[in-house]
Amino acid sequence: MHKRTIYRQAALLCLTAALALAAALGAFGLPPASASASAAEPSGDGAGALQAAFIRGGDLWIKTGERERRLTYGEQAHRPSWSADGQWIAYTSGERSIRLYHPATDRRIEIGNGDNYQWSPAASLLAFQDGSMLQVTDPNRAAEQKFQTASPGVGNFSWLPDGKGFLVSTQSQLLPSGWSDISLYEVPFEYGQDTPRGKLLLTFPSESKSFFAVQTSRFQWSADGKWVSFIGVPTASLSADSDTLLVLRWHGKRLLPAGEMLNRDDWVDWSPRGDTLAFIAGGGRDAASNKKLTTKRPPFRKQTQLTPQGFADRDPVWTDAGRMVVSRIAESSGGGGAPQPGAPQPFLARVDVPQATSAAITAPEGAFGDYGPAYIPAAGRLGWVRTDRIAASAWIGAPDGSGAREWIAAIDVAPEYYGQFRWNETIDWYGSRR
Repeated sequence: MHKRTIYRQAALLCLTAALALAAALGAFGLPPASASASAAEPSGDGAGALQAAFIRGGDLWIKTGERERRLTYGEQAHRPSWSADGQWIAYTSGERSIRLYHPATDRRIEIGNGDNYQWSPAASLLAFQDGSMLQVTDPNRAAEQKFQTASPGVGNFSWLPDGKGFLVSTQSQLLPSGWSDISLYEVPFEYGQDTPRGKLLLTFPSESKSFFAVQTSRFQWSADGKWVSFIGVPTASLSADSDTLLVLRWHGKRLLPAGEMLNRDDWVDWSPRGDTLAFIAGGGRDAASNKKLTTKRPPFRKQTQLTPQGFADRDPVWTDAGRMVVSRIAESSGGGGAPQPGAPQPFLARVDVPQATSAAITAPEGAFGDYGPAYIPAAGRLGWVRTDRIAASAWIGAPDGSGAREWIAAIDVAPEYYGQFRWNETIDWYGSRR
């Protein structure tokens, strides 16, 4: 018999045996090996499912898997932000020029001046503020109309979880009688349609026994949709050292102070399931002093502090309903300047919330520290930034820190204030919880 015929028959026998084995496994309710692997943690180090938009040398870049691509040249770009579907990246060029980039087609759109831009959670719609005007742009219709006004008189805002409108706050005004009240409105919105008037949800005094605020931060919803948190922000000189985390039952009328913290809405994170609120409690502008990871649940009277004695935490993110990762540093009185040679640097710690225990999962060397952890559920990976304040790079690893490696070299160092970094100015991990 010809050798080629023998090889074909052998291959056919192997295929028949494999199909028979798969059928037998299915009969016993057991998945084939490939199905088991897909149900487990992603194979390899998960980099294939990762995408990030980042700033290098003042220009916008993206990385998908292991491929990097430069998108802008000489624009002084910052604050990249992915749309929910990953089709668009918004960023700021120069001081306040909002621009959009479509990586698949190289399409570029200049929207105009503004700030505080936020993508809809449900569509490719970008909302932003131009002063107190809330505007919305649809990239697919920007050639006809750059943007549409959603509401005037806005101090801050967030999209509703279903993307069908906004929760907006007004800004307090200093009057002869004192600071005016702050109001919260629900504003329905559908692009291309006339926007109805907002529905007043709540008005509260700027000055009370519990807190003083002249504006709010953005808003965040609990996973069950029953609660909304935001930060009450006083005047700038006071806000640098002390702000108040507030909680409101959605469509409720009672505002609950949850604790003192800084004006960092990225230091507030609801559990991906249920109604556990985590935040970095503590006043004082220095990030290395009096910053404690704290959790609360309704009715938000009792709290659990999860930072060990002698340490300070920042940048909290949930990796699942029971575990978090924070950037942790040995506590110091600080002073806000550059750390002295040999001074402790932050590392990442994994926190078991129900057990109130934690352990270090990274150990940066020398003057380098780890900051800004972000969890990417689709990849099952943790991303973060490692920097010595002169150079920075993006790292990835498993949620427990295993398999850690540098993924993006030479990203720009984020703006810093008393040890507080704004890493959203430098990198955005697509699909991340942070």
